Amino acid sequence: MKEEFHTSIEKQRFQISAESAKAFNVCKEALNVIKEQFPEARAMTFFGSRIVGQEKPSSDLDAFFFYDDEELYQISKNKIDPEDPNSVEDFFDDRERQIKSILEKTWDRVFLEDDEKDFHIHPIDCSGKSIQQDIKFFKQRVSSGKQGLDFEDYGPIVGAFCLGVGDIYPIRKQILEDFEKDQKGDYYYQELVNELNKFERKHTSSNKIKNLPLYEDFPKTLLEGKKYFLSKIPAEYGK
Repeated sequence: MKEEFHTSIEKQRFQISAESAKAFNVCKEALNVIKEQFPEARAMTFFGSRIVGQEKPSSDLDAFFFYDDEELYQISKNKIDPEDPNSVEDFFDDRERQIKSILEKTWDRVFLEDDEKDFHIHPIDCSGKSIQQDIKFFKQRVSSGKQGLDFEDYGPIVGAFCLGVGDIYPIRKQILEDFEKDQKGDYYYQELVNELNKFERKHTSSNKIKNLPLYEDFPKTLLEGKKYFLSKIPAEYGK
């Protein structure tokens, strides 16, 4: 049975229309197919107008695509000539094309009647080493006092905490457990939530979304945040 996004998530943080729930489930279906053929694939998370109920009928779907580059490297070792740069580049380009093709075919099969509707995928390497580097970079930028982080600053970290499908929980767990080991853990967690909140409510060209009030019910502490973000039913984290 397909997950019903509009009933399984909080209705204040997210406002998911039936049309957008359909789009998310299309991606979930495609991701399951992709993972069978491409074991480096991990998860997808969504952002933009469709998660806050402010989309137009032709609005695109925006998503992060998480993959494990370390596993991809192991797969590639027996399929490329490391001495030939073109062989390496062709392997990765071809794999990316195949993944996008599965997404497009699944998408077109469901939304065949609407040629204007499209999706935009932003790939993120979620291998352990890469996420650790992203955490370090996030902490440095937050500690510098920089206001309004750029996409490159928050994409890998904040993106993992958006509405998602697939194996997103291990990625979130690595980030939060790293914060937990740090004396400034609660501070980093709060900054993550602040950036997530602004990203979800304002990352769009729609003037309506830019005027949406920030979501006020995120857990205030790292301990409560772990219960919330690592639960498959976020609304029940406090029970």
